[in-house]
Amino acid sequence: MHARCCAIYVQDGLNPTEDIVDKVRDGVKYIAASKSRRIKFAEIFKSLGLKCKKLILDVPTRWNSTYNMLECAIQFKTFFLLYRTSDPGFKEYVPGVEDWEQVEGVCSFLKVFSDVTKVVFGTGYSTSNLFLSEIRRVKHIIDKKAIDPNMHVREMARKMKLKFEKYWREN
Repeated sequence: MHARCCAIYVQDGLNPTEDIVDKVRDGVKYIAASKSRRIKFAEIFKSLGLKCKKLILDVPTRWNSTYNMLECAIQFKTFFLLYRTSDPGFKEYVPGVEDWEQVEGVCSFLKVFSDVTKVVFGTGYSTSNLFLSEIRRVKHIIDKKAIDPNMHVREMARKMKLKFEKYWREN
């Protein structure tokens, strides 16, 4: 399995999570689209005594950027809820409590792929032992998540599992 195949597993696996990812993406876009919203965003952070950070908007065709956006958004979960009270137009973009649980589940699943990508492709050269142990790790997590109670995670895993098994049967 090379980088392209890993990316295909994850990108295809994200399809069942589109609604949840779109809510987060739309919220980030909503805030980023207006200077006054960005200023309000910074003011809320300062009022909480926090150093203002930036939200990350993903490139939807790159799973790792979607992971980074979700991971960042989770850190802003409380902010999203606070911002909603100061901007009624934002209400439609705010994920609900159950939505955030789904986002956190998807993000924790994607973290494994992010970690594997860093291990395998972050080194100058990857040994077959390293590569194979990471592939086993991916297979194990996909199998485990295919029965996860989180519907979005379960559907992602099942879709990935089909691709994974097809790839390894052919190669």
